[in-house]
Amino acid sequence: MQLVLSDRGRPGEPTRDRVYATLRDAITTAQLDPGRRLSENELAGELGVSRTPIREALALLREERLVAIVPQLGTFVTRISRQAVEDAAFVREALECASVRLAARAATTDLLDELQANLAMQERVVDRADPVRFDALDGELHRLLALASGRPIAWTLAQRANGQLDRVRRLSLPAPGFLADMLAEHRAVVAAVAARDADAAESAMRHHLRQVTSQLGEIQAAHPEYFDEEPPRMSTVFEVERRPTARPVGRPRARRFGRDEIIAAIQAWTAEHGAPPLTIDWEPSRARARGQVWRAERFERGTWPTIRMVRRQFRTLGEAIAAAGLEPPRPRGRKPNLTGPDAVLRAIREWTRRFGEPPTQTDLDPYRARRTRQEWRIERYYEGDWPSLPTVRHHFGTLSAAVAAAGLEPAPQSETPADRLARRRRNRLALVDGVAGAAPDHGPGALAAAVREVARARSARDAQALDQALLELAGTALGWADRVRTPDAA
Repeated sequence: MQLVLSDRGRPGEPTRDRVYATLRDAITTAQLDPGRRLSENELAGELGVSRTPIREALALLREERLVAIVPQLGTFVTRISRQAVEDAAFVREALECASVRLAARAATTDLLDELQANLAMQERVVDRADPVRFDALDGELHRLLALASGRPIAWTLAQRANGQLDRVRRLSLPAPGFLADMLAEHRAVVAAVAARDADAAESAMRHHLRQVTSQLGEIQAAHPEYFDEEPPRMSTVFEVERRPTARPVGRPRARRFGRDEIIAAIQAWTAEHGAPPLTIDWEPSRARARGQVWRAERFERGTWPTIRMVRRQFRTLGEAIAAAGLEPPRPRGRKPNLTGPDAVLRAIREWTRRFGEPPTQTDLDPYRARRTRQEWRIERYYEGDWPSLPTVRHHFGTLSAAVAAAGLEPAPQSETPADRLARRRRNRLALVDGVAGAAPDHGPGALAAAVREVARARSARDAQALDQALLELAGTALGWADRVRTPDAA
């Protein structure tokens, strides 16, 4: 999805306000999905602005509870909160009902002409079933009525409190018959204002505003992925008398899963994907928050229970997997402990042999790698038995000190390509020296041993062992070449 900077507002309007309008519209129209991580750098590049207006706009959206800033993780689009929707509805009802009373008493011919023109455009939009244009005309009608009261601050405050309510309202716009019903309610409000009947105008506005919140349970059941909690069993405090012709809203009601259905789903998932599900596989909002959108999309392509459903029937997903006759995946964080300093040094040397560079802090800290969206580092870390960053710091104070104790040079903050090549050659030579210290022949003998390891790995058809043997051979050959070229080599 490509965001386009909004051009709404007055000429010379601050960039922050335009960015705010753009992001708010993208969230309330679900262009930015709930749970999506928002990067200041990415947004700045996409909208063509600096990071400062992005940061200021996100702060405003946080006040409206449209985004959440999670320390050490980032900024995420919130899911819809029922409490926030009902709070917004309460504020909007109080402000707009009071405003429409004043508007009815002070209605002018110009105001009524504008209102009638707006209704005429709404009617044409309903005929061609254009919910996006209808939403814009709806907002303009309410703005005209609020400003006609002579209290423009009421409209500003209502808009600021309206973010979560706008999200729910726009989820209901595509429902069959909804636009026609909204148009009829708008006509009732305008008719009361035209009659200068303040009581009727307030009553019509109150009934109109309560329609969305009266359907909140249905909307939440149809779009559970947008909400942060299950639909309650009890009716909302904004319940109003329902029309006799109930309308379907959005998608069908989400399927419920019992114990046997969950077990069958786990078995079907395993057959389809080759392994039992992880918690994040059946929790799409969490997957999106961690930048693993592919997991969320994979979940949504099928009909699977959510983690919340699993925990209703079983205490944990692991217990459900065991009940399905399968072995739960081993938690990724459980790795053999490398507690001794010698084991840490051996691991650092082995890492350098295998990957060509000493490990960085992000390499040994999966949490940091996930936060910086470097998932490949996490996979590489869990493929072997490597020490954690806290373990390294416990023994050596810093990772740089541990790398130096291993006889290697860590990568500096910046270096030229020539310096990088020279440093890597010195590290390879240091690794060869480490092997040679225990061997009487650290020249041709070490090279011959490395060649034999390559041949052995090829015969065994072990791709990983072959890669490691080739790296060892290359390091040994380069080390021997350096010794041959060095005048004082022993």
